[in-house]
Amino acid sequence: MTTTAISIKDFSFTYTGAKHPALTNINLDVAPGEFIILAGESGCGKSTLLRCLNGIIPHLLPGKTEGNIKLFGEDFSEMTPESISKIAGSVFQNPRSQFFHINVTDEIAFGPESLELSKEEIVQRVDEAFDLFAINHLRDRKMYELSSGEQQKVSFAAIHATGSDVFFLDEPSANLDFQAIENLKRILEILKNKGKTIIVAEHRIYYLSDLFDRMTIVENGEIITTLSRNAKITNTLMQKHGLRALDLRSFIQNSDKLPYESGKKNGCTNLTAQNLSFSYRRKKKKVLEDISLDLVQGEKIAVIGPNGSGKTTLTKLIAGLLKPSNGTFSDGSKKKLSTRQRLQDCGLVLQENSHQLFYSTVLEELNSAVAKADEDFSIQFLEDLGLEKLKDAHPQNLSAGQQQRLVFAIAAINSPRILILDEPTSGLDAYSMKAMGKKINEESQKGSTVIIVTHDFEFVSSYCDAAVLLKDGHMLQRIDRSDFKSALPLS
Repeated sequence: MTTTAISIKDFSFTYTGAKHPALTNINLDVAPGEFIILAGESGCGKSTLLRCLNGIIPHLLPGKTEGNIKLFGEDFSEMTPESISKIAGSVFQNPRSQFFHINVTDEIAFGPESLELSKEEIVQRVDEAFDLFAINHLRDRKMYELSSGEQQKVSFAAIHATGSDVFFLDEPSANLDFQAIENLKRILEILKNKGKTIIVAEHRIYYLSDLFDRMTIVENGEIITTLSRNAKITNTLMQKHGLRALDLRSFIQNSDKLPYESGKKNGCTNLTAQNLSFSYRRKKKKVLEDISLDLVQGEKIAVIGPNGSGKTTLTKLIAGLLKPSNGTFSDGSKKKLSTRQRLQDCGLVLQENSHQLFYSTVLEELNSAVAKADEDFSIQFLEDLGLEKLKDAHPQNLSAGQQQRLVFAIAAINSPRILILDEPTSGLDAYSMKAMGKKINEESQKGSTVIIVTHDFEFVSSYCDAAVLLKDGHMLQRIDRSDFKSALPLS
């Protein structure tokens, strides 16, 4: 029996048409049952390495490879996608991108069916997967009805049903709330205890702190160091490598020591929402009920709460993308604001960043949003967000974190009165989060109210003045910065 599940020797990869390699001289041995974190800045090559390991490269994304990869002793270059899928499976950042059926049971059965197993074996594997991941309540449900966390559980169950011994995960926590992340942690614990080999490319890694065996740090396409969990890995060491906090509770408890800056406040209100309620057509249950908010000039306010609590719906109402069933909006002078006026006053960054990108280059994309054309101003804005070297790149070829920063630039560059960001840090490393936080603070200094829908309490603790907690469509409380240490809901 081989002593390595994955063996990577002197491996390099260059995408077709690229001037520089995405990966250079990668060497890594992973033992069966080992749990590895791939960490590093956004765009450093983590996702590319995973694609090289799960067969997406070169079978779907072509390029030039050098060196060697072996999967349980078998040369990867000689393996077909079918043979790889029998051994290894992937869970992507957006689980919806990997589904083939609209029914949960059919989706989990799809892998075993593709392996041409007997009906009895397929039924047995599907039943085992439902039991193992505690999702029997999802049998025969429609995939599009599930939450992000539930869809992710189905992804794991579908891979497990194929008999995979290796699991590759790319930013699995990016769009999950705290409870869903705890569920994800329990799933990974189950897989680790069953002896599965797990490789996770991740920015938010606090939830993996007692699961991983080694953390491999990638920088500019190269592995620069590998740290054992037994080593003393402090938040300071993590920040040195541009990585997020490993101990989130400790980070929040020290939030009063962070170099936080308040926005420019003069007591003026940019917008008041009064007694808002909203329900979608054909649904009797209200998504939001009796929400009242004052959005103060220069304030950076987080909207937090579980998935499905109404956070995104609230921001769409504020931005004029939806009309409230009840309630009103007004400005600081108590003048009512129409839907059209709110649309003009707001800059909005949605979760699906790629859906907001339309041009051929990054610079064209940003210039299209500038009220008065000024290329020097646009390039400076890109430089502030670490994107200036990508000004001629196609926006759809950027990493998730790079797209995130670009869409933010498009929304913020004209300094709207209200800037709304939906999960702006889901794909960001520590350096990029700091750059994003700096630009958000600059906009607040100009008088913009910045609303940040987020599950990222590391970001909230670093940059926000207050947080509004929603649950089941109701506003439970406003938490001021001085109360973050005691009141942010970490469980």
